[in-house]
Amino acid sequence: GDYQIVANGIDYKVNGTNYSDVAAVLQADHDFAIERRYAIEYYAPDIGLIEKQMIIYDTQCECPGESWEEKADSGFSFRQTLIEFN
Repeated sequence: GDYQIVANGIDYKVNGTNYSDVAAVLQADHDFAIERRYAIEYYAPDIGLIEKQMIIYDTQCECPGESWEEKADSGFSFRQTLIEFN
């Protein structure tokens, strides 16, 4: 898929540290009846990747009104953050 810069030059906080001039790159954002795909990365100047979020869920149940966490048969959600930079 096509990646898209959804924010540029923003202030963004990770683990209590404020970063400025951050770019957010959306890699996927699909929410269909039986699958959810979401991935975004945040980059800070002179550092690189400071945070990544990813959600991958699949279900056989369309279940209107239920959250993905409730109706998912398989998948995962994670958030990876920068702890330290030298």
